[in-house]
Amino acid sequence: MNILNYSFATTSLSSTLNDVSDKSSAFGSRHDLSRVETPLPDWVIVGESVLVRPYSYSGVIAYVGPTEFASGTWIGVELDAPTGKNDGAVNGHRYFTCRPKCGIFVKVDKLIQDKRGRALRNYTVSAPAPAPMRRSVSRGIIHSTNSFLHVLRNISTEEG
Repeated sequence: MNILNYSFATTSLSSTLNDVSDKSSAFGSRHDLSRVETPLPDWVIVGESVLVRPYSYSGVIAYVGPTEFASGTWIGVELDAPTGKNDGAVNGHRYFTCRPKCGIFVKVDKLIQDKRGRALRNYTVSAPAPAPMRRSVSRGIIHSTNSFLHVLRNISTEEG
């Protein structure tokens, strides 16, 4: 009789756990909830570019710390594309802010540091500096040096 009760309880618990859908969760997967905590590498800091395994989603770490939805340290990632599960809030608690479906929470073992992504994010195309302005002596009008030289070149080519 005890064996029957034990197998019924095990079957009941197992079926209850299997009925929970991973897709309904606003963080990683249900499997992530039971993982053993691993120490955080030094590069896991807010602002670091990462890839989320196994999907290779790219993004930036936006939150590192405890959450109300599960124990342990979770990393909130703002994804580059809307392939995530939230906007930085889970169950009404905001951990960071991003566009809808661009946020995801994962454990550290699902992250890979993306040095190439960091280099691309840090690279900014600097606009050429505006040409210095100077006052024209003959007309009292302010001209851009580049514009003035352009006009002079056009005049000289038309006259020649």
